[in-house]
Amino acid sequence: MKSIVHYFLLIFILTTSTKTFAQPGNDDCADALPITQLDGTCISYDFNGPTFDLINGSCAVPAGTNTWFTFTAQGGNATFNITGDPKLAITVLSMPTPCSVAGAIEMGCGFSTFTLNNLVAGDTYYVIVSNSGFIGTGFEMCVLNPPPPPNDDACTATGVAPNGCVTGTTLGADADYTVPGCPPGNVQNAVFFSYVLGPLTTGLDIAIANNGITGQMGAMLLEFPNGCTNAPFLASGNSVYCGPSTNTLSFDGLTPGSTVYLMIGSTTAGAGIITDMCFTEIEGDPPCAANVDCANAEVIPIPNPAEPVCVTGCNVGMPPGGFTNCNNAFLNPTAWYTFNTGPNNTAVFNFTGGDLTAGSFVLMTGCNVIVECNPQTITLLQNTDYQIAISDSEGNVGNFEMCITLLNITAPCIKSEEFTITGASMGSPLEGPFKPCEVITFRYSTNFFLRW
Repeated sequence: MKSIVHYFLLIFILTTSTKTFAQPGNDDCADALPITQLDGTCISYDFNGPTFDLINGSCAVPAGTNTWFTFTAQGGNATFNITGDPKLAITVLSMPTPCSVAGAIEMGCGFSTFTLNNLVAGDTYYVIVSNSGFIGTGFEMCVLNPPPPPNDDACTATGVAPNGCVTGTTLGADADYTVPGCPPGNVQNAVFFSYVLGPLTTGLDIAIANNGITGQMGAMLLEFPNGCTNAPFLASGNSVYCGPSTNTLSFDGLTPGSTVYLMIGSTTAGAGIITDMCFTEIEGDPPCAANVDCANAEVIPIPNPAEPVCVTGCNVGMPPGGFTNCNNAFLNPTAWYTFNTGPNNTAVFNFTGGDLTAGSFVLMTGCNVIVECNPQTITLLQNTDYQIAISDSEGNVGNFEMCITLLNITAPCIKSEEFTITGASMGSPLEGPFKPCEVITFRYSTNFFLRW
């Protein structure tokens, strides 16, 4: 009877011992635990007696014990937080062949709080939690991997009604265009809002009632003249913000009647919800003339060569030219002109700025090909239309004068020429034959003309 009791007692001790020292269920990659709550909810996990399996990340102890997780990304950004900041390294891997290091790519490795912005929605990733000096038996990890917002791209921008308000979020958004003058780390994600300006609107004031973005943010007002899938242009020379999170934005120098896109972004860690972002239009002076763009350029007739033709113009109320050539001068109000060279091949320009104390002009063809900035004398093609855009690099507006002289310059032409031998050093006849090593003297005459 006593031996039977001892036998069952031994079984009980062995069973208890086995359970006490069992590894976590996700001790191996093959048993990776799926993470299904990707909304930042914190969940407790076992880390009692794990062993090392397969690999650790570049920031972790190479042979440190580890546990394994897996998840399918909802969006490009993910933040991992192990509460209490224990000494546990977090590695995220892309493994084309599950649990094989062949072809595996480390998406990132770090310690809490750890953020990635290089994931692909729909792809499956492995997460390794590795011991780097941790002495506990469990930890609490929170994973935030939100899906991208619907207005993550310019082509799906959220429309804003005239003088209306909208709500949005940068949570889960991808990186887009670089904000000029803004460090890359300031804008790691961005969303878009579209707005159609009124016929006299030259400015927008934007007020955000509740801005959930923290830390740094960037914003800019853009135009997509070639469609939302092509590179945009700044809507004006004053359409960029970069700095601490703010509740107010103000842009001016805009093109009346145009469609503008507000791109607003933040750091991944500072992403947040934007509530009641309201747009208020600012009307400017009406254009002083009709030549507000290249399509409506004022024609300068030049009937006679070598006779200057002058026009007096203005750029008050004009929209920006919309291109960054010539030191960004044409991000300011711009007036447009066009002329035809006729039979002439040279143009001389004389620009008097007047009110435009930092005036600038550019010669173009086809409304979009820059020939030269601020030319004085230039060779042109005959019988060709050219455009002139006139602006001021400091944004000044007012009156100016532009004078153009066309010339038809032909290269020197030889009408006649004559080659005459005038002497022979050894006395040979001037018509020859000549002796070896004899020095011959000759005269070359030509008659040429220059036609204007």
